[in-house]
Amino acid sequence: MKVVVSSHDDLELSQWQCFFSAFARLALKRIKPGTHDPLEPQACAAFLVAFAGAYVACRAQGRMVDIWCVTGIGKDELRNSAILAWLLDCHGSHGQGAAFLRQLFSCLPGWKERVVAADYRTRIESSYDENEPEVSKKRSRVDIEVDGPSFFLLLEIKIQAGETDNQLERYLRIGEARKGNRPWTLLFVTPDGRPPADAALHGQTHCLSWRTLGRAFARHAATLLPDSHGTIAVQQFCAHMTRL
Repeated sequence: MKVVVSSHDDLELSQWQCFFSAFARLALKRIKPGTHDPLEPQACAAFLVAFAGAYVACRAQGRMVDIWCVTGIGKDELRNSAILAWLLDCHGSHGQGAAFLRQLFSCLPGWKERVVAADYRTRIESSYDENEPEVSKKRSRVDIEVDGPSFFLLLEIKIQAGETDNQLERYLRIGEARKGNRPWTLLFVTPDGRPPADAALHGQTHCLSWRTLGRAFARHAATLLPDSHGTIAVQQFCAHMTRL
């Protein structure tokens, strides 16, 4: 039987999904003869009673509040880009310095061991003018720019939209013009980590899925002080990224 669950509270839904996934694994596990059966009806009934009380207390304490769900960022590319840039910013109010940028580097072949000092700048919606064959001056607006003394990154963010007006090709030219002697890359972030639509650009960009990025950030978020305001906010956005 297929059970369809609908809820506008994504965090609550994900917690229930985790519970039932673990329950299903337990049900399929072989029980050695003579050992206590964890699925014994009285034990299950006792668990459900205890769970109900704990769940009510959890909601009353506000632990089920998912600020990203409440604010309605959904799949809006501009809003998600701004929050991602906040995490990548070494001066962000999350207080983690360059930790999330290091996690990003860990997802990029050849960048994992790169040293990241907290003296870089992170900007959103960076705009550039460049001469184009068909338009005298075309405005190129890059979603996220990370500009450091020893590296340079441009990030193009996609969730539902596709590439337009040869934008990745233009961003590659911008990066080449601005990198100087620094290593640089154009990172293409999409729900499935797909390559650019233009096959000629394959191999010129680092392609990454939101899920991979969310999981990488979650590894650092798991090391933060439990139940603190910042930790909860970061962990919730990591979970949100894995669902885009």
